[in-house]
Amino acid sequence: MDEPACPGCRDALNRIAELEAWVAELTRWLDEAARAAKRQAAPSRRIAADETGWRVGGHSAWLHVWVGDRATGYTIDPKRSADALERVIGRDWSGILSHDGYATYDRFEDAIQQSCLVHCCAVRENC
Repeated sequence: MDEPACPGCRDALNRIAELEAWVAELTRWLDEAARAAKRQAAPSRRIAADETGWRVGGHSAWLHVWVGDRATGYTIDPKRSADALERVIGRDWSGILSHDGYATYDRFEDAIQQSCLVHCCAVRENC
């Protein structure tokens, strides 16, 4: 690498390198924290799951969130389906699953299916 032309540039470049290393370490730490939260979701007796979508660069993206007994987990997926949750808890999970009534959650046949009250009221329009 050539020596920078300005007097303070070397220090600035060193600071940028330190910042890049710090961001890389923070990313590793956050990735591990997210993996730990996912591991803690599977043994939960109750999970509330939901998803919300938006567009990124003209493409669909879905934020999937689940709240368990001890942890809250999330992931971003290109599809609105329970595939994301299935990857975390497995299809044979058998706790109480609260959700918005979206049929994709029906795949968890061993779970007790609990519809979210707010969604029930929205469908019935008379709560």
